[in-house]
Amino acid sequence: MMPKQTLLLFALLLAGLTHPAISMAQDLKAQFSDATSLPAQPADFNRDIYYRNKLEFSLETGVLPINTPFVFDCFVGGDYSHNPLHYTLIPIFPSLRWHLGRIAGPWILRGNTDLTATLSLTAIPRGPEKAYGAFDLGIRRNFVHRNWRAAPYFEARGGAGFIDAQAQQVL
Repeated sequence: MMPKQTLLLFALLLAGLTHPAISMAQDLKAQFSDATSLPAQPADFNRDIYYRNKLEFSLETGVLPINTPFVFDCFVGGDYSHNPLHYTLIPIFPSLRWHLGRIAGPWILRGNTDLTATLSLTAIPRGPEKAYGAFDLGIRRNFVHRNWRAAPYFEARGGAGFIDAQAQQVL
């Protein structure tokens, strides 16, 4: 004869293995199924950040006060050895970015695409020029993976610029 505790544990085990009966108040479509359900994935918070027709504005600025050498000196015969160097730059870049679509694509390419327009104004308080202005248009692909805090991207831009350079007379 089985002890009462063993009999009780055996009965609880059998009760746990049986299917529940459907009551009259339950919907017949919601019957218990033997099919294994997939685990629910957590909500992707990036869908709240990258969505179609979103406009973003950014303003970047800085100061390069330590006599920055002219970037293209190597192409005009310079060797960056002028002392003191000739340029101080103050760049200002307002940009507008437009998200063209929602997040989509296969695993590694999952993301969205943006169009970018940027104005560039660089004040040159020390140097032979006084200002440089430009307008850039570009396209950017954000690689947005599920629930990542950072999104790598690839961007290509093209544009036109104007500088107030004056020809120097050789004496």
